[in-house]
Amino acid sequence: MVSEHVATVRGSPVRSLLAALSALALLCSACAGDTAPQATDESPAETTEADVTPAEPAAVTPDETAPAETTEADVTPAEPAAAAPDETAPAETQATTYKAVSAGDYHTCAIATDDTITCWGDNDSGQLDAPAGTYKAVSAGSRHACAIATDDTITCWGDNDSGQLDAAGIYKAVSAGDYHSCAIARDGTITCWGDSRVADAPAGTYKAVSAGWYHTCAIASDGTIVCWGRDLYREGFNHENADVPAGTYKAISVHGNRSCAIAADDSIDCWGYHRQRLAGTYKAVSTAANHTCAISTDNAITCWGNNDWGQLDAP
Repeated sequence: MVSEHVATVRGSPVRSLLAALSALALLCSACAGDTAPQATDESPAETTEADVTPAEPAAVTPDETAPAETTEADVTPAEPAAAAPDETAPAETQATTYKAVSAGDYHTCAIATDDTITCWGDNDSGQLDAPAGTYKAVSAGSRHACAIATDDTITCWGDNDSGQLDAAGIYKAVSAGDYHSCAIARDGTITCWGDSRVADAPAGTYKAVSAGWYHTCAIASDGTIVCWGRDLYREGFNHENADVPAGTYKAISVHGNRSCAIAADDSIDCWGYHRQRLAGTYKAVSTAANHTCAISTDNAITCWGNNDWGQLDAP
């Protein structure tokens, strides 16, 4: 059969065979276009850069363990938490207030509104060691002090070289001097203890008493003034009251070598060192070793005497 086919083709038998083979190859190639195998995972299809379009990134669900991205503008500083109270911090205390005060030579004592006593200043003889308890009157002397308790008993502390602390009994007023002390009993009589030169109080009844260095003065029930002890500028009082002014008085203050008293008409008389009568009217007076201060009826303060330490320069 083959030989017959070849014999019918014009030209060279070899050329005819080649032409037949080429035709057969073209026929097979056309058939292959319908049956070419598809690309598999093992042979990925060829792509070019122009064919690739980047995919949009998928939205990421926030991870609870990762902080969200923030910017400086988004951050609001948190208010600091209130600090818990420090249990060890001291509680705020109110300033102490007082209702009575007495100044001695180098120390001062005062009664607080809770009736306790506080003293400050020089403590060379224990004059700042006020006893516990409640009190209604206090008097500071040279190096000791005395006070009347709320039950009317008397207590003294500090220097006791002359027995100026040896007090006993029930009293309504007290005054501490240099080396002696005096007090008025409920019946109005005066008792003094300590320095024997001023311990001999006169008879009678009194409503006020004030002890100085070496003398003491008191206002009698009739308003007159009686003084006893040593007068530094005379031989001595000896109950003759050589320097004491006449008249009636309602308040008195004695210290060192001077005495001052407020009269019934509110004027002030002073005797001893810096003897004088002040103009004006007054409601309180206090003498010291070398100066005196008084409060007038219009509440102004006036001081006179020595001013070597500015003690007259009232604020």
